[in-house]
Amino acid sequence: MLHIRIGVQSRAITLLLGCMAAMLVICIIIYPSPVFQSSLSGMTLWWKYVFPSLLPFLILSEIAIGAGVIRALGTLLDPLTRWMFGFNGNGGWAFAMGLIAGFPAGASTASTLLKQKAFSPPEAERVLAISHLCNPVVMVTVIGIGFFHQAAVGIFIAIIHYISAFLLGFILRWRSHAAINPHMILITDTQNIFIRALKSAKQAQTEDGRTFGKMLGDSVTGSIQTIMVIGGWMMFFSVLIQVISLLLPIVFSQSHYSNVISSLLEPHLGAYAISQNTTLPLLSKIAFVGAILGWSGLSIHAQVKSFVQSSAIRYMPFLLARLLHAALAFICSVLLWAPYNAFFGQVKLSMAFVTAQPLFLTSSLWPMLGSRLFSLLSLLLYFLLGALFISLAIRSIQLWSRKRN
Repeated sequence: MLHIRIGVQSRAITLLLGCMAAMLVICIIIYPSPVFQSSLSGMTLWWKYVFPSLLPFLILSEIAIGAGVIRALGTLLDPLTRWMFGFNGNGGWAFAMGLIAGFPAGASTASTLLKQKAFSPPEAERVLAISHLCNPVVMVTVIGIGFFHQAAVGIFIAIIHYISAFLLGFILRWRSHAAINPHMILITDTQNIFIRALKSAKQAQTEDGRTFGKMLGDSVTGSIQTIMVIGGWMMFFSVLIQVISLLLPIVFSQSHYSNVISSLLEPHLGAYAISQNTTLPLLSKIAFVGAILGWSGLSIHAQVKSFVQSSAIRYMPFLLARLLHAALAFICSVLLWAPYNAFFGQVKLSMAFVTAQPLFLTSSLWPMLGSRLFSLLSLLLYFLLGALFISLAIRSIQLWSRKRN
């Protein structure tokens, strides 16, 4: 009976999607000019902001993954993820993948680890929810510099995104009653964490099995394919938003409704639409963009579902986690913007990328680099150093307590 019910539901969903696709094709034929303009605007946004900003970072991240750097970083972060989120085993690896590569890398890693039986299905669902993070380049470079023309705004959005993700991890851990087991580690309990990190990197290199030249070529090819997929999603959802606005002119009589639909469907388009809204104050724009990145858009949801559909990871907990992440990001943006703006108010103008001069060539950067966050590199470096310091401190406390006992 269960198989019959699932089969009927599957056929109903297939029929519904087929009808929607047919309606979309008919609308494209009926309204060729506005549909073409919307597709062109999506491609322009992708080509002008997303492509040049993401491609170098994606290439470097692919090389770091193949060289085992991300696996080693995950091993170093493992004590932190155990203590904060109650992860077991390779939770630090999944968190590092999401932190560096962005979504949907966390979904791919969580699905892989579940297949390797590193997690139980409920644990894999929590790992997926917490490691589903936005690419730092998207937040600082694309949104901050490209959309808002201020790196300070992008850095604040990134900080809020990570803070709300940590709060989400605490809530999910409390909700699932996950206990800390300090005796569960990747290799041996008495082994130095740096040695384990090196062994993890070596294991990742052995599993990869490519030479550096092959890895570099594959990284460029894979990064370009990823960028093309992002561009395709942006163009498709740009057309879909335009078609919906044409079919529902009464609902979309005000631009705010169109912005909401863009935000629900595609994060890049939603963030750009919110940033260009002239009726919203800056704080409202930042809070809405933070919520958009926490939600991450149905286009990213579809990619995540494609990774986890063959595993035991359920989609509904992921959906609820995205809603909670969006709410936490919105609330944190409203609460923390005033102190952040007061602290960085003096450097706000110097962080505005309104000229073509690169930030690292400005004469005032280097004297102040040690005390202020001026770039994506410094933000990511400070965050990783802080996380590694806390992780090593937790590991040292665990070993000290075990020796005393």
